[in-house]
Amino acid sequence: MGLFDLLNPFFAGADAWLAGVFPPVVRLVVWGVFGALVSMGLYWLLSPQKMIVDLKQRIKQSQRALDAHQGELREAFPLMRYSLALALKQVVVILVPAVVASLPLLFLLGWLYSAYGYRFATPYTASSITTVPGHLDARWATSGVDRGHVIIVADPAGRRVVKIRMTAPVPVVARRQWWNILFANPNGYLPADGPLESVTVDLPPKTYLGAGPSWLRGWEAVFLGTLIVLSLFLKFVFRIR
Repeated sequence: MGLFDLLNPFFAGADAWLAGVFPPVVRLVVWGVFGALVSMGLYWLLSPQKMIVDLKQRIKQSQRALDAHQGELREAFPLMRYSLALALKQVVVILVPAVVASLPLLFLLGWLYSAYGYRFATPYTASSITTVPGHLDARWATSGVDRGHVIIVADPAGRRVVKIRMTAPVPVVARRQWWNILFANPNGYLPADGPLESVTVDLPPKTYLGAGPSWLRGWEAVFLGTLIVLSLFLKFVFRIR
């Protein structure tokens, strides 16, 4: 389990409870509301709102002073340095709380990708499989206890290279990389010293909207749309700087 997977049991449990009341698209809206409230609430708590307001006023004053300057360019350098210093200070004051406030969204986005992103085809064997390198042969197991949820990868001579058990609808299984410290692959990893670098399964994406282009029908549009709209609403209503 990666660092940003630690809250997955909480999200899964809450989503299972919500599933008894709401359909998937409404649950995505609920998660968008949750993400907006948490991220904007954290930013409001952590950011020095009075200082930000004061900085913005001072920046406007310095800009007006520059606009009103009628002398030589070298005489305006102190005003330009002062205005730039204020702008950089504003960036620093806003950036740190903004980064911290965005961290909960990374936990949520990682879980949403695995829970709402893809589904297994019915039957499993309907999904095509590609490998890197491409000369290896990957097939769904069609007999025995492994039938239906296991991929067998063999070399050109027919010798088995690896067996991959697909426990979650995540389309790529690869060797472990540094970013898996942050986000783990629920299907595990390929051997680092093996001939196989990655396996990609053509899993069908889940759709939640019945109209519009395909890129608008996935979980991203519903969740991010709700998140952005509500975040802007909270920023306007509560005058969050």
